[in-house]
Amino acid sequence: ESMWSWGDKMDQAVMIIRNPRWAIQSYLSMKDELAYSTSWEQSFLRRPYVYTYRAEPPIWEEWRDNNFDIEIKRWGELIDFYFANGVNETTSVPDEHCGTSDLADCVPKEIISFERLYSPPGFGAGAAEMAKLASVLDGTNVELVDESIWDCVFNVTWYHEISRYNNDREGLDPEGSRNFTLPQVQAIQNEMQRVQDKYVADTRPVVQQMLIYIAEYMAEVADEITSLGGR
Repeated sequence: ESMWSWGDKMDQAVMIIRNPRWAIQSYLSMKDELAYSTSWEQSFLRRPYVYTYRAEPPIWEEWRDNNFDIEIKRWGELIDFYFANGVNETTSVPDEHCGTSDLADCVPKEIISFERLYSPPGFGAGAAEMAKLASVLDGTNVELVDESIWDCVFNVTWYHEISRYNNDREGLDPEGSRNFTLPQVQAIQNEMQRVQDKYVADTRPVVQQMLIYIAEYMAEVADEITSLGGR
């Protein structure tokens, strides 16, 4: 649902992964904030609304039931796409930008957990995720501060951030008002299990790191299934 707008200026890929249980909710809120924009120009004009509110529960429930199946499928397909170096595994057709002068290698150099990246300073996880990104950029034409102060920069940015982010959204707690049905949570579990089964024998370090994150997501979703009376 986006366009390739940076030509051949990208040299490598980094993937950010998030538990689909929350990623799908946040995606709908972003669409609502952007007034369901269908163009870059419309989205640009709606920037002041980004990360300011969550879609109201009735809007969430209608959109969820109309779009859930395709969105959970896309969550898994995104992983498959990048770890197959931009090949659409349904059609076996490579993306026109992968393996070309636009981006020679679409396989992620690192994978970053959204949840860990946004964990508060003092837990160590956020700074460690940020350091992964910095390490990928180190040695490129991107200017970085010295590695010895990466942790400090992360902590200062956390406490003095200017730009809004997900937790700044107003509205009722999503855990209490924007839920999934039991069959939908089970479908989330099934898709994550599919990804686990597919990549369990893949020895690439970045893939194994992804599986660690997904195992954390699976545990969280399993708890919710139990709370909803499933198993």
